[in-house]
Amino acid sequence: MNSTLIYNTGQKSKTKLLSEFVIRLKEYKKIFDDLESSKMDKPEQNYIITGIRGMGKTMLLQRIKYGILDSKKLNNWLIPIAFNEELYNVYDLSDLWIHIAEILQLNHPKYSGLQERMVSASYNETERDVFKILINELKDKKNKLVLLIDNFDDLLNKLKDNEIKRLRSILITTKELRVIAATSNVIEETYKYEEPLYEFFSYIRLKELSQRDTIKLIQRLGENYDDSFRTNEIIKNENYRIDSLRRLSGGNPRTIVLLFEILRGEKSGDTLHYLNEILDRNVTALYKSKMDNLSPQHQRIVSAIAQAWDAVSVKEISKTTRLPSKTISAQLNQLVD
Repeated sequence: MNSTLIYNTGQKSKTKLLSEFVIRLKEYKKIFDDLESSKMDKPEQNYIITGIRGMGKTMLLQRIKYGILDSKKLNNWLIPIAFNEELYNVYDLSDLWIHIAEILQLNHPKYSGLQERMVSASYNETERDVFKILINELKDKKNKLVLLIDNFDDLLNKLKDNEIKRLRSILITTKELRVIAATSNVIEETYKYEEPLYEFFSYIRLKELSQRDTIKLIQRLGENYDDSFRTNEIIKNENYRIDSLRRLSGGNPRTIVLLFEILRGEKSGDTLHYLNEILDRNVTALYKSKMDNLSPQHQRIVSAIAQAWDAVSVKEISKTTRLPSKTISAQLNQLVD
């Protein structure tokens, strides 16, 4: 097993991804049942999948893509557009529509030339005109799109306020496309009352793995890597360590995969040794990224809570940070949101 299989799950082959997809089945079924029951003869519900890095968001999006492609009920009219995790070439809505056309052309020859027409229009016409070319082409070919957008927060951060309002207007009025997005960060535009996307999406939160799902994942990994004997040995003899580390890591699937890799490669080791290995390979970077995304004041408060170790009161945080209790209470509410 190498790092590509752990971190770049969107690059897994279809066979490998389907074989390893043994968790997040409930969330997949909820979304896919909706897709199969929707004719998209009206604007449909859009989704945002949330969870910290490594919780399985990218794999879930890819599983939805393959589900659509394999569905006889859907694949003759519904096209999944799966974006890369980083959309470095998208800076505004026109770029987004043109990038969709590029993906369409790569996978469906009947859309050949669409991207070039839209690029040409973008030089002299408005974003609305570029979008109209895309929609008219979809109507002509009798297709509809599901946009599977990873790191949705990154895309929204690039768009201007008026473009976000425009995107909302499109999703409310257009029957030809719907969005299933994923994000590891809180999107202010979706929970602040004054923002255009307030309560616009249906949220699906990926929670920590249960003990049962953790064992199921480890067993499947053992089967896929022809190491079932060693895997069963690990589950039998080191189950208490697995569950301790599952709890400490917040039931993060990526961390469990890393633990599986460590356990396979080492015949013995104590729980603290395994924990240090996991911290070094994954968790340190994960939580550094999480802290870096917070404001300086939020960082100060979270640091005080973490270093207290036990549960801590607002009064105690105030004493440590030298911030007024009223300020801390307001900031804690924001952190919860």
